[in-house]
Amino acid sequence: MESKIENLEQLDLDALVKYFPDIFNSFSHTADGKYVFINNLQEDYSIWSKEAVEFFGLPSMEMKNAGEIWLEHVAPEDKKRYMDDVTALFNGEKDVHDMYYRAMSKDGEYVTCSCKGMIIRDDDGKPKYFAGTIVNHEKEDTIDPVTGLYSHQSLLRQMATFSHDNRKYFLTFLGIQRFANINATYGYEMGNRILKEFASHLMQNKQHCMIFRLEGTKFAILSEAEMVGVVQADTKFNRVHDYAKNEIEIDGIRIPVDICGSGMYVEKPSMDINTVYNSVLYALDIAKKENRQTLLAVDEDFFSQNEKRLLLLAKIRNSIHPSIKGFFLTYQPIVDSKTEEIKGVEALLRWKDETGCVIPPDVYIEWLELDPLFYELGNWILKTAMTDMLPFVQEQSDFIVNVNLAYPQLQRTDFNENLVRILQECQFPAKNLKLELTERCRVLDKEQLKNSVAFFKSLGICTALDDFGTGYSALTLMVNLPVDQIKIDRSYVHDIETNKEKQVLIHAVTECANGLGKQICVEGVETEGAADYIRKNFSTTYFQGYYYAKPLELADFIEFYESKKK
Repeated sequence: MESKIENLEQLDLDALVKYFPDIFNSFSHTADGKYVFINNLQEDYSIWSKEAVEFFGLPSMEMKNAGEIWLEHVAPEDKKRYMDDVTALFNGEKDVHDMYYRAMSKDGEYVTCSCKGMIIRDDDGKPKYFAGTIVNHEKEDTIDPVTGLYSHQSLLRQMATFSHDNRKYFLTFLGIQRFANINATYGYEMGNRILKEFASHLMQNKQHCMIFRLEGTKFAILSEAEMVGVVQADTKFNRVHDYAKNEIEIDGIRIPVDICGSGMYVEKPSMDINTVYNSVLYALDIAKKENRQTLLAVDEDFFSQNEKRLLLLAKIRNSIHPSIKGFFLTYQPIVDSKTEEIKGVEALLRWKDETGCVIPPDVYIEWLELDPLFYELGNWILKTAMTDMLPFVQEQSDFIVNVNLAYPQLQRTDFNENLVRILQECQFPAKNLKLELTERCRVLDKEQLKNSVAFFKSLGICTALDDFGTGYSALTLMVNLPVDQIKIDRSYVHDIETNKEKQVLIHAVTECANGLGKQICVEGVETEGAADYIRKNFSTTYFQGYYYAKPLELADFIEFYESKKK
């Protein structure tokens, strides 16, 4: 593409020089957290945007010796990478500077930045100017609050950049195994410190790559293919695996951490980035289930063996964008545990293909909830459930509609605003909505979860901790999160009448929840015997399960509801 600009005289170059300070400031104000700089290399004179000077505590907008001044702000563990790149730039080995590192603010805190700049040469081919922008990612919704790493939104953007620039790349996912056991043994604060330590190790040992924190305890490494190939990625995984298993130490306590991994060499950058992302994520799930100790490569053999599943997931994903199609909601009744009167429903997502065949939700729900596109689908679920159930709320003032929240929804800064908008559009009373935090939501930072629950409460919305007793659920989480209800997982209800261990567990949970003033809903009630036993031996609020009704489409639920009124 021709980059030369013709007809410069029409810009009035004399006026450009005269008004340059104003033009520079206008570029500086284009976006919060983006800082502009121009450096005259031959005169060692540079100008920086006012926002950069204020945030990083630089001497002034106009500086001599800016290179050494800025180097003092670069994090110690990133200085060598930074200097290697800048040296190559000024030695004429390259013209473009494009890298991520951490820089110190005026408050002494290191923030994650990316810098993109270009060398401009004079008529003799010598470097004359170095100009570009520094992006402070702490001011974007792209930074994981626990580890300080970029989030999956940043990863997708960078993959899109590689695709646009036709650059081959290698994508690696890492997952920490059985992290719930670590949280249960050492507590959530220690768990977060382990995640930070692991992330710090990845950052300190990265070469020609970028590091990202994905959902839960998953991490991603993105490298240009010319820098990192399959063999190098496999070697790097082995080193990280050995470090995690043998070298993580917190407060003098050595904590062995087991990781699994998957990776894909993207030889055709035109390949859809979401297909790449979901393929590597699916491979990571396989590596986790098989407890693999080596990197699982996503190659032609992998695609051929898993083609049917991958095609199905791609088809389901394509049913979200650009419009929702194939998805529908079912509603499972929730009853009073004493009177067995209907007190509400849980909205459950279903999908059917073009032939009308309904695909079991366990095939795609866990995977789908991790996809950024689920945000659009999640809003559709909320709006559809409120619209469908509004007549029941108007007829029965204590009728509650339970809707599950997914990880991408709570991560979005605009979710609260959209939630309020949907409530207003549907004219749905906030007090009749209950938002359930699933296990995958609960891997978010605890303070972030608290803030979300507090906001929901401020609107009058109730909250519930779903699937209690599985994954990341713990009594400490029940105590620390100000939710209104605990939903005991169905796995603890099966054979409750004879299983002593489950009886003791449910007794402990119900006693604790009642002491904290929280409601209790028992899921998976499938027989009259189980309902009678739980009702007789434990203090509960609601029952939900096939004994009362399976999930019903709207027309069937209306018929079921009307029959119970007679």
